[in-house]
Amino acid sequence: MSKVKNFKDEYFYDLDLSGRELFSGRLLQGPDAMLMSAIKLTPYPVFLSHQELIVRGQGTVAFSFQARSTFGIVLSENTAILGADEPVICLEIGIHQTLFKKKLSDDPDAIIAKIEKPNEADAFLDTNQVQTYWLSIDKENRLLRFGKGYMLQKLVVFEAELPKNEEPEEDAYAYIEKLKFISLTGDLTQEMLSTIQSSFWKFPVTVDLPPVIISTCPLGNCVVG
Repeated sequence: MSKVKNFKDEYFYDLDLSGRELFSGRLLQGPDAMLMSAIKLTPYPVFLSHQELIVRGQGTVAFSFQARSTFGIVLSENTAILGADEPVICLEIGIHQTLFKKKLSDDPDAIIAKIEKPNEADAFLDTNQVQTYWLSIDKENRLLRFGKGYMLQKLVVFEAELPKNEEPEEDAYAYIEKLKFISLTGDLTQEMLSTIQSSFWKFPVTVDLPPVIISTCPLGNCVVG
């Protein structure tokens, strides 16, 4: 396993995936994290995508695969997420609950919004099938949305509106305007990562457009719009 040249310091290393694959690095965890002893580690490894938001703080990202356990779609300002307390936006999708989070921590104060079973909304993992899970971020309206299937407003299953403070120094979510890099976090194997397909759209999901304009491309090579 060798260092990835354009990542920060010693924190990201190759997964030995080919250059055509979607994911190229992981944040060192557990026994590998000796150099990060002063940093609160994230509960699961963080896998960086080659793709990034075209406009910081705005767009829609989707991943299609058969998820069997909780995973998260993460948006960050930097390529290296240096610990569980760094500000991010994370959509964490589980079997019994789904969360929007502002950092990759298990602490209750990391939660922006939560939905739990039983609930009429189908906002949870479909472990028995391949499914497309997408996260939309709209920095102008401070709106986070989660949907499954096509990137359509009518398929939103969970959303949260972030509060805004007119005083920039007191605005807890001002950082979302800088978010650019896309990652996944979870108990994901190299084999599973190699099968994930992705779609990226430069706009947030705010209106329903014909689904034909969105295609799911293998190997993370597709940007729509």
